[in-house]
Amino acid sequence: MNVRKFFFPALVLGYTVGVKAQVGINTTTPQGIFHMQNTNSAKQMGVVMPIVDSASITLTPTSTTPVEATVVYDNTAKCLKLKRDATWTDCLLDKAGVSSVVNQILAGGNTGVPITALKIAAGDLYFDNLFISREDGYVYGMGYSTLRSLAKADGPYKPSILLARPAVDISAGYANGLAVLKNGELWAWGYNPYGSLGLDPLSIVNGTYPYNPVSMVSKVPLPAGIKAVRVRTFGNSHTFVLGDDGLLYAAGQNTNYRTGLGTNTGNTTAFTVLPFFKNLKTTTGVTVVDFNGSENFGQGVAVTSDGKLYVWGNSNNTQRNLASATLNGDIATPTDVTANFNLLAGEKIIRCVVDGYQGLALTNKDRLYGFGYNLAGAIGLGSSNNFSPTEITITGKLTDGTDPIMDLAIEQNAAIVSTKLNIYATGQANGISVLGVGDNNNRSAFTKMSIATIVPTTYTYGEVALGNYTSLIISGTAAAQGGSKVYGSGIGYYNSLGGSVTYPINSPANVTY
Repeated sequence: MNVRKFFFPALVLGYTVGVKAQVGINTTTPQGIFHMQNTNSAKQMGVVMPIVDSASITLTPTSTTPVEATVVYDNTAKCLKLKRDATWTDCLLDKAGVSSVVNQILAGGNTGVPITALKIAAGDLYFDNLFISREDGYVYGMGYSTLRSLAKADGPYKPSILLARPAVDISAGYANGLAVLKNGELWAWGYNPYGSLGLDPLSIVNGTYPYNPVSMVSKVPLPAGIKAVRVRTFGNSHTFVLGDDGLLYAAGQNTNYRTGLGTNTGNTTAFTVLPFFKNLKTTTGVTVVDFNGSENFGQGVAVTSDGKLYVWGNSNNTQRNLASATLNGDIATPTDVTANFNLLAGEKIIRCVVDGYQGLALTNKDRLYGFGYNLAGAIGLGSSNNFSPTEITITGKLTDGTDPIMDLAIEQNAAIVSTKLNIYATGQANGISVLGVGDNNNRSAFTKMSIATIVPTTYTYGEVALGNYTSLIISGTAAAQGGSKVYGSGIGYYNSLGGSVTYPINSPANVTY
């Protein structure tokens, strides 16, 4: 040991602790509780942080839980982590975080850097879309902000951070959006005329901003003790949130009993549990696992843990828009329609999506059903109309178990289904083809998207999102860096399909910063 080099800092340390209750290393004038100063004129030396195998197993010298503000280097995640409240943060900065910052800075220059995402959401009406970045887990927005749909003043925006907090789910409606954070908080912004964001549109925020629209990204109150797991909003009409208790909560317009709260008058401006599912859980232990709805006519659907499908809101027994030839008018209470599906022994419904006129349902046997009006071929059952639940055959999809259905979306008389190996679309092209099939024509059967030429054969497909004017797809490897690329089709005006697309496209393209 070099005694002379050690002795002086030790004297400084002793002096500063004893006289000023501050610690200084290589300085006699510490500017804080602890101040380290480089003695090398080139300033080449850094601080070596304590390395732990995992932040979660960190202990104090007395083998107790670390206090808040403890910092360690997590050797598994290869990054710094900070103890905040009772949990450890995500990586404070790593390679992915740097990539995200660079993309953010350069976004104004059309970098061409592909966006990689964990979640995607397409706006119901205007040219605005959302995604949760794979790099940093933050919520990003792109496209045209109207009525604060991107929590910004009116105008076009290239992909940029909308909410700098780690998120796990997002939903985009009619000029509004919501996000579920990793910690279970719910945040919202945008158009809110009926309180569908769970915020009273007549309330005043900070003395100046009414909650219609919600001008700033705002935290939404949830019932005491409840954490949000997933969220879906429908136009500016109503919103459902799945709580960590397995129950469904609703806010917004009650017309047609669309919220499922048992009333068809006024607005519910705070998220409220649906009484039917609360009672179902109490009496049977059954919980909600999937849900959807539509602003058109006002509807809601939910799939429960025992594989049943419940529907409520406006039902047309001629069109069979809620999978029933008998339910008609406004249905006040969630009603089980599972018996209308020709299910096999042990087969259960696991997903359902609706758009007001028709819907799709997926089972645990990888069978896809369509029901409803089939307007413009929206459920891929040809040109006929008014279907009770009918199994759909997708031409080209493998049935040997290697090509399962991964996700499905329906909106404005168009539908998209992703399988592990391909993407299929049907229905109305909506002007410039959201179907991504290479032209602007409608389809009455599920047709393979024109995407294979730009997606490597090693990639598989995942989540899909469909809006009035754009469709989004996540595809890629599971690689920590560069996986889960986003592709899009439709009307690309105002950067709604990223920084590099400024015009309508009828075949999917890379969505970039």
